[in-house]
Amino acid sequence: MSIAKHYETGETLPEEVYLKLLAARTFRAGSLSLRQIRFAIVDLKLHTEYIPGGSESIYDVDHRVKNGHAYERDILYYKLTDLQ
Repeated sequence: MSIAKHYETGETLPEEVYLKLLAARTFRAGSLSLRQIRFAIVDLKLHTEYIPGGSESIYDVDHRVKNGHAYERDILYYKLTDLQ
């Protein structure tokens, strides 16, 4: 398949390069999804557990979610594997 040609020579893009471009489209898509899930968890924690002016700052909540408790990591893991 040819999706591009060199502007001077007219040489088409090699098939192996095209296949690499196709494979790269979804590179790190899972990591980006997990990043958004982490943001969602932090948001939920802030709206349900955070007490403004309390002993824990919003950065503490973020750090707690980032490091995760084993129970919360397990719940997230099982929820994600249910989607497959």
